[in-house]
Amino acid sequence: MRTAYLALVAGVGLLWVFLRRQRRLPTPLLDLQLFTQTRFSAAIVAQLVIVFANVGALFFLPIFLRQVGDFSPLQSGLATLPESIAGLLTASYTARLIGRWGHRRILLTGLAAGAAGLILLGLATPMDYPAMVVPLILMGFSFGSVVTVASDLVLTSASAERVGAATGISETAFELGNALGIAITGSAVAVLYLLITGSAANFSENVDARGFTWGLGGYCVICGVLLGIITVVIARVLRGRESQKA
Repeated sequence: MRTAYLALVAGVGLLWVFLRRQRRLPTPLLDLQLFTQTRFSAAIVAQLVIVFANVGALFFLPIFLRQVGDFSPLQSGLATLPESIAGLLTASYTARLIGRWGHRRILLTGLAAGAAGLILLGLATPMDYPAMVVPLILMGFSFGSVVTVASDLVLTSASAERVGAATGISETAFELGNALGIAITGSAVAVLYLLITGSAANFSENVDARGFTWGLGGYCVICGVLLGIITVVIARVLRGRESQKA
């Protein structure tokens, strides 16, 4: 445990050195000047948090259905199809809606849908699977719309000579959201499980059904509330001149 904390402190220090060096380089790997643009910053944050929220919850949902719901491996995999299908359909139509509604409205609608989907999914974990279908559809709609709008905002916010740098930051945010989603969700669910059952969780073996249910459900609700707060913050940030451009 001590090694983990030392590694965390060292990582923070190295990140500070890296960012400081990037600000001085004429052609940096990470162009921090892009973050001075409101729309670009909002898009990166929105993409990171929606990937984080979706990946974290959906990583543990099949495990939960296997361990608690007695689903087969195939059934637990198919159980996430509503989210995937909703995401694919939403992404294919979002580009058309941007021209009609604008970036800001679709981005905020997607984030709000994600917050609602996570909260409802958390409340549905003690119930049977059919109760999870609508929350999963909301999460798929959220993922498809937010990632599509954020990607478009990233490209339109950067000048022609900075498009490559902007795209690189966007991809990094996406991958960071993936990594943090799995790591933090696992830690958070394990902590909630420990608080509920009084014992450590090993999700690859038999687990306490009540502890896993309320651990995953509680995490989804908390994550949904936090996503709702971030939605309000982004709405305020994009208000005014930037929202008119969006």
